[in-house]
Amino acid sequence: MPDFTIAPDPALWHEVPDAAGEAKFVAERTAGLEGEAKAVATTMAELALASRGTTGDLTLLLQEPESSLYAVAGFSLYSDREPPQTEQDALELVTGGDIGQWEPTVATVELGAVRGFRVSEFLPAAEQVGSDEDLTHLQLIQSTYVVSAGGRLGAVALTPASSPAAGIVLALIEPVIATWEVSV
Repeated sequence: MPDFTIAPDPALWHEVPDAAGEAKFVAERTAGLEGEAKAVATTMAELALASRGTTGDLTLLLQEPESSLYAVAGFSLYSDREPPQTEQDALELVTGGDIGQWEPTVATVELGAVRGFRVSEFLPAAEQVGSDEDLTHLQLIQSTYVVSAGGRLGAVALTPASSPAAGIVLALIEPVIATWEVSV
């Protein structure tokens, strides 16, 4: 598999380490925080570590504790699949044809040399899953980028977020995606 690099803003985005660096990562993410802020930061750091798992994928944690803005972004590069050429290709790659209650939106993205699509799926809040409640209000948005990075299929999966937070996360991840470089 080809190697790749990205250049995230270190004031916002933190690369999630492999198992050897887990304790230090959590300690750094919670340093100087107290009470509820520390508990939330610990949970999000642990979620980011679990998201990374044992894969070779690059995982970033967005951490802005003053505004309680957190997100996890997983970057993957595939050499055995072609990047999507159409919105329908992108939708199929992301959903596997399994569309939820709401039709996902697909947007074309051009971020520096990285081009492709952003697929956003609308999800009910956790407390609404399986309920008979009226689900007319969208609660969470999960976005995934499927792009051509160095001619290979690249994917960036973001954790679900509430509508306002999801928009902020998209604005903060797109400059990172624009820095994606692949070395063969």
